[in-house]
Amino acid sequence: VSQPQKPDQKIVHDASDIIAELTEVVGVTKQIAEAMIGLGISGVADLQEKDAETLCKLKGVSMKLAEKILLSARNDFIVED
Repeated sequence: VSQPQKPDQKIVHDASDIIAELTEVVGVTKQIAEAMIGLGISGVADLQEKDAETLCKLKGVSMKLAEKILLSARNDFIVED
């Protein structure tokens, strides 16, 4: 079973690229991804460093959903420095 991976050395240039990347995470809709950008999250690597309490500040994100999003971001994606 292959898992989604961030393309090697991909440089994100604009919001549509960031939204496309974030919406690959389980539980992240386009609207949630747009709100994440407002929090300064610019990709899965940034998302992996956030906590559930931070994500709960986003409209429509419950603690349960925040935990689901973080679990997917941290376990389903390999982010290289």
